[in-house]
Amino acid sequence: MARGRGAHPLVHVYRQRGAFKRWSVFCACLTFCFVVLGTFITRSGLVQSVHAFEGDPVSLVMFGALIICSLLAGIVGLIVRRKSFGATDAADDDIESMMSKEAAYYVNNLIMIVFAVLLAYMTVSSALPSWLPFGGQSLSAGTYNAIARPLGIAYLTVLAICPLLGWRRTDKKAFWRSARVPALCALVLFIVLMIYFVTYLLPSYQAMIDMGGTQASGLLEQGNPIYYNGLAVVGFAVASLLFFNALFMAVRSLKRVDGAKLRRRLALFGGSVAHAAMAIILVGLIGSSMYVTEITGYLPYDEESDSVSETFDIQDFQLTYTGNSIDELGNGNVRYALTFDVTKDGQFVGTVNPAVQLVSATQQQKLEASVIGFPLEDLFVVYRGVNDEGDFSMDVRVNPLISFVWVGFALLMVGCLIPLFAKRAERRRGGPAVGDVPVAELAEAEPKERGKASRDVAARKGIIEETVSEEVALVEDAEGDAAADADAAAEAEAETDAEADAKAGE
Repeated sequence: MARGRGAHPLVHVYRQRGAFKRWSVFCACLTFCFVVLGTFITRSGLVQSVHAFEGDPVSLVMFGALIICSLLAGIVGLIVRRKSFGATDAADDDIESMMSKEAAYYVNNLIMIVFAVLLAYMTVSSALPSWLPFGGQSLSAGTYNAIARPLGIAYLTVLAICPLLGWRRTDKKAFWRSARVPALCALVLFIVLMIYFVTYLLPSYQAMIDMGGTQASGLLEQGNPIYYNGLAVVGFAVASLLFFNALFMAVRSLKRVDGAKLRRRLALFGGSVAHAAMAIILVGLIGSSMYVTEITGYLPYDEESDSVSETFDIQDFQLTYTGNSIDELGNGNVRYALTFDVTKDGQFVGTVNPAVQLVSATQQQKLEASVIGFPLEDLFVVYRGVNDEGDFSMDVRVNPLISFVWVGFALLMVGCLIPLFAKRAERRRGGPAVGDVPVAELAEAEPKERGKASRDVAARKGIIEETVSEEVALVEDAEGDAAADADAAAEAEAETDAEADAKAGE
């Protein structure tokens, strides 16, 4: 039934066909190596950092050998057991079309591996020979961003399109039928985001460039203004498409649900919620990391009158000094705090109390920021102490769309928890949780007890076949409701034509 329709669920790809086994083993080995690499960087002193220990030759050799052995173990294991980790049918590992779910999964795997390897290489680049790219150089945050952003957007682009693709090959008519409505909704959202981009984000970027200084240099380091802003526009387009594709997929996953299928449908629903959360996070990251307005400066302070002669202005915010306080915190620690009234377009919006805490034990300063949050932006105020002349050193930023990151992250956690609770509910009912038992392995397994009656074996096979059919039908319903409706309409039309022909023959 499922094979004829061409919409195959993951249980068919992984459990029955056994595809992606090599990818799973390789990525697991690579993940372990990166965990060891993080410990290696910290303990060996290979990279100079406030978070790293002093150089340790023993750690350098031990962790280096552990990384190499882990990689070799994974590679050798895959070579020696290549048949065990291969697909059930050798043809199932082949990609018949680049417009298919299999191709999308492979591309996403490649993007993430390239992403991880590049970041790891750049992290240790300062310890590498100078003849290598970036060798001997300590890279800035802008360099990381310049590489991470396009790779991240490419990853989410594939994630947005993948649910619309079919297994093996994608039928063009079915693709456009599924993509048409989400694409139109995404276009509306994209237009709204572009209005905000043109009226707020782009002027903020240009103002920072015109201001000059280290902030402007840092922005220009991350790319030409046309490329930089064009990347943001592409990111907004991808986020819009990903959000509505995930939203419509979530709605389809809960259509025509009965009590027996609800828990398994919830697993698909949770994945859709997680995809939508990634779209929201992407919008928040574009605004809060690419279009931050930051001004650092000094406010001249008169200690005798306890007053400041001017306000601190940033965008449409104005900070007016109202006082300061010194508090004893115990253990010799002292907290120095300032108080500002904040107005936006002349309207009072709140009070901020940035502070500096002097830690007696270490004689170091601990900065305490003060934040006023708004739906579309946050005002972030930091007090850094005083200079030799007694002036207040201030660092004030406006972070647009930062709230989208927090909302998206919370929604991502909800999306991850939904399948977890659905799985636990299935276990409490006494049945196998979704994805716990590889059906293909059960179907091929021999009875453990030789004295088992043949009727028990037959009953077991019947249960397995029923389980496979149920899971296949479940995901087909979730991904192919529109196609099913079209097929039903076509069958009804064919029956009508057949009845008409029969009547004409009579």
